[in-house]
Amino acid sequence: MSRRMILSAAMAAAMLFALSGPALAEEGETSKKCLQINMISSTKVLDNQHIRFEMKGGPDYLNTLPRKCNGLTKHTPIMYKTSLHELCDLDTITVLHTAGGGYMRGAGCGLGTFVVEEAEEDSGKK
Repeated sequence: MSRRMILSAAMAAAMLFALSGPALAEEGETSKKCLQINMISSTKVLDNQHIRFEMKGGPDYLNTLPRKCNGLTKHTPIMYKTSLHELCDLDTITVLHTAGGGYMRGAGCGLGTFVVEEAEEDSGKK
């Protein structure tokens, strides 16, 4: 039984390290579950899984979607709709496709946590 307990403790420690390792490695990293909509100045789709939310007065936030979003590219417009004054990690974005002078709704994709983009990461992206 003590061997099982040691193995269980080792597995638990390994899982804890795997989950918290990157966050501990990047000291000072901050994240938010929600952003105030009136503070978002623009959004920039980086690829099918990353969206930068540029904020009035900074800082900018990077959102990594939990899964790749079908049809989302850096040149694809998106929309989001919420009944609250905040856009949160449980909300979804909708991919928009141009169709006859207007837009047609495409895939809806869930958001992830909003993580502050550091200044050195930002250089060359905007």
